[in-house]
Amino acid sequence: MRAQKGVPVFFIQHSAASYLKYGSDGWQLHPQMQPVADEVIVHKQHGNSFEDTDLKDELSKRNVNMVVVTGLVTHGCVKATCLAHWSKDTRSFWWVIPTATSVSTLSS
Repeated sequence: MRAQKGVPVFFIQHSAASYLKYGSDGWQLHPQMQPVADEVIVHKQHGNSFEDTDLKDELSKRNVNMVVVTGLVTHGCVKATCLAHWSKDTRSFWWVIPTATSVSTLSS
C-alpha cells in the first residue's frame, strides 16, 4: 500500500563496508519495495539515519512534523534514528511500528 497523495515517503537504505555493501545484491531494495516518483531514498552508513545524511533537510523542506517509522531492524537502526531525533526535537511526533528484528542463536 502506498502513502496517501501528498504524504511524503522516505526510504532509508543502509550500507556498510563489511556487510550490505553499496550496490551488492544483498543491499538492493526488495523488488516489491521500490520507490516511485517523488519518494526519497536516503543512503546511510550509521544506525542513526540522521548522521551524515540529508534526512533532516529533506524532512524540513517538506514541512514534515509527524513521522511513521517502520523498518527491518527495530532494535538497531529504527531505535537509533528515533532516539537521535527525540533527543534534539520535541516539536514533532513520531509513530514507531516495530516490524522485525534479528535473533541470534547462542551455541554452547
